[in-house]
Amino acid sequence: MNPVEKTLSYAELALNDLQSQHGPEILRSIILVAFLVAVRLIIGRLLGWNESLRIEDRRQWLVNSRNILFMLGVLGLGLIWARELESLLLSVLALGVGLIIATKELILCVSGTLVRRASNSYSVGDDIQLGTIRGRVIDVGWLATTVLEFGPGQGTHLMTGRILTFANSLVLTQTVSRENTMGSYVMHHFQMQVPYSVPPQRSLALVRALAFEQTLPYFAPAYKQWQKQKKRHFIDSPQIEPQITLQTATDLCYALHVRLVMPDSQRQEIEQHIIQGFLTQAFPDPDPLPDTLADASLSQFVAPETLDGRP
Repeated sequence: MNPVEKTLSYAELALNDLQSQHGPEILRSIILVAFLVAVRLIIGRLLGWNESLRIEDRRQWLVNSRNILFMLGVLGLGLIWARELESLLLSVLALGVGLIIATKELILCVSGTLVRRASNSYSVGDDIQLGTIRGRVIDVGWLATTVLEFGPGQGTHLMTGRILTFANSLVLTQTVSRENTMGSYVMHHFQMQVPYSVPPQRSLALVRALAFEQTLPYFAPAYKQWQKQKKRHFIDSPQIEPQITLQTATDLCYALHVRLVMPDSQRQEIEQHIIQGFLTQAFPDPDPLPDTLADASLSQFVAPETLDGRP
């Protein structure tokens, strides 16, 4: 049997199967369509013979009758094939529900990406915190975001060396905190707990002096940058001067909350300078280390050519 005969045979079998299963519906559909076509032709003839009506009126009647007959045809065919259409709709609905369940996570990830783009939540280079994830964004895709982790804990700004990847669907359920929204200069916060043996007023004076010493060179450039952000985004710029507040913590100590302006790249360095300077002045060491050990650096223990990458 050649391909043409085989195709004709399959078509004949399909036609016979369709006729055996849906013969009454096919017959009713043909009768309905023939009846509507006949009515359409009759109306057209009647309007053509009736010269008492204007051309615009006859055209309007012709268009209205055609639309009404079309709606009647659709309604009639829907009633004739109601059972088959119900089965088809149920199948399509089941398929759609299955696809949604199977691709739920992908849909959520793509939705999270669209929300991130629409709200400009973060982009490559931003320092963000999302739930317990905190780090610098190095890659953003349609399904996931990759960050270089900061740590340990939530209060430090050191690279841990770990790379974290999270699904973009978390943007829909978690609050995104962006730490460097104001550009290269940021407002950095940290806390120190001090025992009551050190008078609070002395602690405030020491920390304030150290804070001004470390951050004074950055006041002018940070102010210029934030003024640009204020004009662009219509937001109030924060105060440039260091803010130190006192708060009771436990029966043994109180807390100093410090807020400073500084370059984004020097958060950890400046914070450590202030903490170490405060501890040195508040709790002087009666037996200090030799200067060679106190000021030890990597260059004292490793040859300079090794640091430069030379063998």
